[in-house]
Amino acid sequence: KEVPKTAYPCTQEDIYIMAHLLNGECGNVKNDEWVKYYGSVVLNRIDSTEFPNTLKEVVFQKHPLQYACTVDGNYDREPPQRMFDIAKELLTNGSVIPQNVVFQAQKRQGSGTWKKCGNTYFCYR
Repeated sequence: KEVPKTAYPCTQEDIYIMAHLLNGECGNVKNDEWVKYYGSVVLNRIDSTEFPNTLKEVVFQKHPLQYACTVDGNYDREPPQRMFDIAKELLTNGSVIPQNVVFQAQKRQGSGTWKKCGNTYFCYR
């Protein structure tokens, strides 16, 4: 599928949430492209009928828990400027991965793997 180019509301709260999520989930990842993949999964989930339809609802979905960093304290760490820049870029320009890639984890999920980066699989719905 084509990569969606949907722009999302770029409020300060959205940038804050995305930057904190990116830092909490992949703060040790040095490759900016890989970090964008994580953020793109969130944006793709917003567009999917299988997940909530706002950034905040996707990030903080608890049943089932989607992002461990929202409960283990890592979300609350102050992100470096790099994460804020990536968050704003994603929210302004949209996902950088195929629209049906809605999973990322250290195991394969969904209907197949789009790409593996380090220990993380990015998988199709």
